[in-house]
Amino acid sequence: MTATLQKFRLGLCLAAAGLCTLAHAAEYTLSLSGFQDGGTVSGRFVGEDLNQDGRLSSFDGEISAFSLSFTGNSLVPAFSHTLDDL
Repeated sequence: MTATLQKFRLGLCLAAAGLCTLAHAAEYTLSLSGFQDGGTVSGRFVGEDLNQDGRLSSFDGEISAFSLSFTGNSLVPAFSHTLDDL
């Protein structure tokens, strides 16, 4: 698996995990460490369930801010994503 694909999958998994919570107008932050060979993931997003379907979706314009970064390790180089990358 290429490093780019690994980064993309990691970003999607973390974003999906954050979206599984109840949808309220709020800011959510996350931090995760303990990866093989080090590295830390941190992120934040702000959203509001505008259509009241119990989910936050960037496709429906409900995410107003998003950032995700990984500090990197020996397996995956450092990267970051913003709302423009969703």
